[in-house]
Amino acid sequence: MTGDRRTVERIRADIESERVGLAEAVEELRGSLHEATDLRGRLRPKLPLFAAAAAGAGFVLGGGLRATLRALFRRRR
Repeated sequence: MTGDRRTVERIRADIESERVGLAEAVEELRGSLHEATDLRGRLRPKLPLFAAAAAGAGFVLGGGLRATLRALFRRRR
């Protein structure tokens, strides 16, 4: 019976060790997932570039240089 008792204790210790290891792995994965999905943090350094691109896209979609020149020439007449 003493041999079985040690085996049971050893199994319980191994299970507890695995539980602790899994808990640590889950916490690490949560941290990695947060880093991967943190778009605000990743885009913040590039905000001026994105703002300039948005302004340029708005200018082009709004008619661009042609519409600007047409508006300027109409005012001079």
